[in-house]
Amino acid sequence: MAKASPPSKTRPPARNRTNPLKVVVRDEDERGEIQARAARLNMSVSEYLRTLGLNYPIKTTADAAAIDRLLQINADMGRLGGLLKMWLSSRRGEGATSAQVQQMLRDLQATQQEMREAISELRKRR
Repeated sequence: MAKASPPSKTRPPARNRTNPLKVVVRDEDERGEIQARAARLNMSVSEYLRTLGLNYPIKTTADAAAIDRLLQINADMGRLGGLLKMWLSSRRGEGATSAQVQQMLRDLQATQQEMREAISELRKRR
């Protein structure tokens, strides 16, 4: 008799897909809401309902995308702040003009607004 190989550490064992569980919903709106919530979490409806039913924590990739976006915005703000500091600390006549400094401040404000919007999106997903 051949010895079975141990299960892979990178992939969980395959599920037995012959045991479906029927879930009754009130109407199409309720069905749509469940489907939409699962989609927002990048999960199938089965995975979403199984996770909730077994009280497992929900792991999602949606938050990871928002975090990546916030990290990129933060890096942009750091670069803009560094440029502004360099311009303001330069000797008279060698730094930026008043118009350039004003434009940089407007760019910083726009970036801050973009960051606020990204944070709001992340909060809505919770």
